[in-house]
Amino acid sequence: MEKVIKGFNTQRMLLIITKKQKEVSEAIMDELHRGITVLYGEGAYSHEKKNVLYCVVSLSQLPKIKHIIRSIDENAFLSIIDTSEVQGKGFTNPIS
Repeated sequence: MEKVIKGFNTQRMLLIITKKQKEVSEAIMDELHRGITVLYGEGAYSHEKKNVLYCVVSLSQLPKIKHIIRSIDENAFLSIIDTSEVQGKGFTNPIS
């Protein structure tokens, strides 16, 4: 039923805020073979610099990536977002 409501998209976008950026990103790249983009942010209240990791994974990889993140940084902030479409290396290419 979920596929009828959300479509057949099986990718999820993750935004990960962690103080262990290097360890988390290396583990995801090594274990899941997924790319990571590092975004630089700042906490609005604290004005503390934040590293935000951006990654897209398949739905089947979601439990593994959550385990990887929590095993390295149990205090990481993780936002998992449904995506409507993903194009590029490792994902569906557009029809020409």
